[in-house]
Amino acid sequence: MKVGRRTVSSDEARRFPRVARSIRVHARLAKNIKFDQLTDTLNVGLGGVCINTYRTLPVGAPIELTFKGIGPDNGFDVHGRVAWSRQETAGQGCRTGIEILGLKRLVLERLLTLTTAGEWSPGSDFAPHHFHLRRHLGIEYRGTGVLLRRTWRKAYTDEISMRDVIVHTESSIRARSAVEIRLMLADGLETPLVCRGKVRQVRPGPRRKHWVSTIAFDDMGEPQAVRLAVFLSREFLPPAVLPKQA
Repeated sequence: MKVGRRTVSSDEARRFPRVARSIRVHARLAKNIKFDQLTDTLNVGLGGVCINTYRTLPVGAPIELTFKGIGPDNGFDVHGRVAWSRQETAGQGCRTGIEILGLKRLVLERLLTLTTAGEWSPGSDFAPHHFHLRRHLGIEYRGTGVLLRRTWRKAYTDEISMRDVIVHTESSIRARSAVEIRLMLADGLETPLVCRGKVRQVRPGPRRKHWVSTIAFDDMGEPQAVRLAVFLSREFLPPAVLPKQA
């Protein structure tokens, strides 16, 4: 599938831009607050969603959402809290904003697909290649093993996703070796994104003494995963809809 630009809601400035998209979700609160509804989203973002509800919900209440009919598992679950809830005009029910909590890489990866895949449709078997970004970014790497060189070496990226990065290097990296990475994201922050990974594949590049390596990311902490997801989402969304600050 191709990556397409989407319109996003502009009712408030957000760190995570929202995409206007209707997706079937099952929403339910904790057992001591009776609420269980099959409804639709009004917009979706990396950090939250807005849904239609038949009544207002208590702010701060924990809530679980199941996105229905998506991917090979026919749906996925997220946990969150009610950020706001209000009654609309007569006959239009209520709208509720939900902050998604526990933004692990897998959750971010799936939400990123929903917000950037132009040809996405309910029931489609979406895959991570939706948001493989072809972009040359500066990157530094070094081996983490005892027998590997620990000098930082410079390279540049060819593609990057939430799962891996394809890197062009002037020296060969041993396949299956562990590496530490400093990725210079063009996101306005001075500090690089630091993470670890494992070299999955190495092949000769188009020039002499040139290699192309695929490095799979190890499990990232939430701050690193959120930063990478926000950067990828901003590459696919129109500049006019993005907030001024991350």
